[in-house]
Amino acid sequence: RVAQAAVVLQVLAGTILLEDLGQPTAAYQHLRTALETGPRPETAAGVRQGLASIEGLQKRRIGRLHSAPF
Repeated sequence: RVAQAAVVLQVLAGTILLEDLGQPTAAYQHLRTALETGPRPETAAGVRQGLASIEGLQKRRIGRLHSAPF
């Protein structure tokens, strides 16, 4: 029970950081920790969705890089 409560807290922190505060790097760390802790299958699915969302953000940012002005 305590382990599952810790997973839920990690997921909650990751979700708040990602969706409310716009901090995907910090959110990623919390979500990875939650996934590595061994969440229930339904929780793991949500965590994977959050991680995929962050990975999607990273890919879009790479596409926005500009070449050097010289």
